Amino acid sequence: MKRPIIFVTIFFALGIVLTEKLNINFFLVYAVGLLLLLFIKKRWQMMVLFAFLSAILLTDYQNNKISKINAADNSGNYIIESVTDEEYGKSYIAKNESENIYKTKIRIFGNTDYRPGDLVEIKGKVSLPEENSNPGLFNYKNYLKSNKIYALLDADHYNTVKIGETNNIILKFKYSILDGANQLLDNNFEKDHSNFLKTVFLGEDRIEETEKEQIRELGIAHLLAISGFHISLLYSFIQFLLIKANIPRNTSMIVIIVGLWFYAYLLSWIPSVFRAVFMITAILISSRYYLPWDRMNILFLSLLINLLRNPFAIYDIGLQFSHLAAYIIIAVIPRFRLQEEKGLVSLIKFSAIVYIFLLPVQLYYFNEIQLGFLLGNIIIVPVFVLAILSAAIYILFGFIPLVGAGLLYFTKWSLNLLDWTIEGASLFASSITIPSFSLMGILCFYFLCFLYFYHRRALLQCKRILFIAISIILFFDAFSYYLFKPVTVTMIDIGQGDSILIKNREDTLLVDTGGSFWENDSTGEYILKPTLLKKGVGSLDYVLLSHFDEDHAGNIEMIMREFKPKAVIGRKNGKEIIKEKYNLNVPYIELENSILDFNSFQIINYFAKDVKDENNNSLVFKMKAHNSAILFAGDIEKEAEEKYLDKDIESDILKVPHHGSKTSSTEKFLDKVNPKLGIVSVGRNNMYGFPHKEVIERYNKKGIPLLRTDEQGEIEIIIHRFGLKAYTYWPKEVDKDIIFSILVWTIVFYILVISERTRDELHRWSKTD
Repeated sequence: MKRPIIFVTIFFALGIVLTEKLNINFFLVYAVGLLLLLFIKKRWQMMVLFAFLSAILLTDYQNNKISKINAADNSGNYIIESVTDEEYGKSYIAKNESENIYKTKIRIFGNTDYRPGDLVEIKGKVSLPEENSNPGLFNYKNYLKSNKIYALLDADHYNTVKIGETNNIILKFKYSILDGANQLLDNNFEKDHSNFLKTVFLGEDRIEETEKEQIRELGIAHLLAISGFHISLLYSFIQFLLIKANIPRNTSMIVIIVGLWFYAYLLSWIPSVFRAVFMITAILISSRYYLPWDRMNILFLSLLINLLRNPFAIYDIGLQFSHLAAYIIIAVIPRFRLQEEKGLVSLIKFSAIVYIFLLPVQLYYFNEIQLGFLLGNIIIVPVFVLAILSAAIYILFGFIPLVGAGLLYFTKWSLNLLDWTIEGASLFASSITIPSFSLMGILCFYFLCFLYFYHRRALLQCKRILFIAISIILFFDAFSYYLFKPVTVTMIDIGQGDSILIKNREDTLLVDTGGSFWENDSTGEYILKPTLLKKGVGSLDYVLLSHFDEDHAGNIEMIMREFKPKAVIGRKNGKEIIKEKYNLNVPYIELENSILDFNSFQIINYFAKDVKDENNNSLVFKMKAHNSAILFAGDIEKEAEEKYLDKDIESDILKVPHHGSKTSSTEKFLDKVNPKLGIVSVGRNNMYGFPHKEVIERYNKKGIPLLRTDEQGEIEIIIHRFGLKAYTYWPKEVDKDIIFSILVWTIVFYILVISERTRDELHRWSKTD
């Protein structure tokens, strides 16, 4: 096999993903794997299977280590590694002096001023980070795991005291250099420029959100992440200096390699930095000693080492983008023969190709297409290079009298020029928000690209087969939808509030928007909006508001702005209430004793008269789909519940009234509805104590199971012609879509790429291409 390291790395990564996604029987899988090793004769197959089993072993070991962390009141001595200013005080990344295996993120409330290398005694509450409770959203736990941070610790400033400094000489040296760099930047540059340079050179996230948004719209957010681009610039700069100083070739190589690896150490081996430094080192050594080398093998070897160091680095977006971009530059760009183009045309094509090939992954994470990416890469990148090179020269030589002053002046001028250029380019840049690509869509995109670039002639030879296969897939997709006509009802975990998405292929209806009584509520931007986009919802047909309290309608402005529904549906006089309370003039449909017909489902509204307060004025309606029904009861309480006892409200599922308040869900109401299941949207550890203990006991007494967003996360109910089924995000069930995608594409990958017979056949077909 020409490039065995590629397949070893791919199956190692596959082992990590499957171990994380499946609750596998570790010993059974290992026993089967070891048994297979006995019967496999080819060496490359043994290597691939061994890599797969090793990944399972390593990932399982790391997860067991995390599970043994005690989440309780705790005290200990911690060595500070890094510091970040927060609104509440400061957060620190640190290691416990006695348990120096994993890192802890420490949030200290109040005024503290500890520095990297300090040994601090801290008394506080240790906890484990939570995962996202809605599929597809930012997973804070995985983000921390990718940085080897496995625990959180909260403490007040008066429960902390500095007791010394670390005794590790190497760490002291490292922290003194980083501290010196921070002070140098703070003392000589304005705060904005200092934060920018810390982000670029030290990997610290210091840039304001408004500035980040400008940079994202220009498609140059990668410039803020230390990656191959930065390392290549530093390498080129150091090499230029050494050549001008007439340093011998061997000495230059040693200086460059040692310097780059020391820089990677200072930045705590950021995966993207490690990749770039590793590749430069391998290429330098291979070129110097005339050793055979292959950039693709080197790229995948760097990925394998990154994952061996920390299997959870697979969640690191920087690692994913860095390796994917490097792959595109190595394998894809040469096929466009850009060397035949000249100047600006070549640069434009290069930027466009890289951006387009990164787009599916970018949409999966960020849901944005940056319309100004060409402008950013053509105009901003050269100025950015000027700014960071001048800053690097100043950091290295700024101590020289007179010369340092001139370098500082030029660096400040170049940073100001970068600001002006970004501001000017931002006037012509914008972004479009669109729904995410599915995992299957991303795999299809890259697989078709693979076929096109490597087996174009074979693809043309198989066009009839491909056409028939695609036709069969589309036929069965249409047939299964016609047969089942599924309707999906999703109770989004919006915290202490309600937001429920009703969706089929033709219609999207959002029932309530969630929100909060607090002014700084961000559930709309950080939970509701991305959740809808992850579900493929780019626009809504209608929004139905049960009533107008903030926890049910607080995000209406964001919904109207971003998803542009045709109208808001609600009770009588709702248009005036929305205008007065939320300062919005919206198209409005009054719903009173009405039936709304959609494809595959209908809304039957019941109106109770002579009810006074806002909660009891909630719309109560039944959603009927096929032979199943869900009753939405808003925030009604006992007084209003009694007025619905003569209505046809019997349903399979009950959206629990008023989040489980003890003034709701009376026995008479439950008997009338007679649900098989209750679902309740409620915030974790909410101040109201919802759902109340007596309400839970009432449901238990009647044998009605309860699903809660605070315990199970997002709740999804799928209704089709043959019944309904409820799914919860916690505890995590097997993600069938992901597993199916992985298994299908593993088989396809094996058949088309690894299978020797298939490779020979493809080569025969495409040899004349």
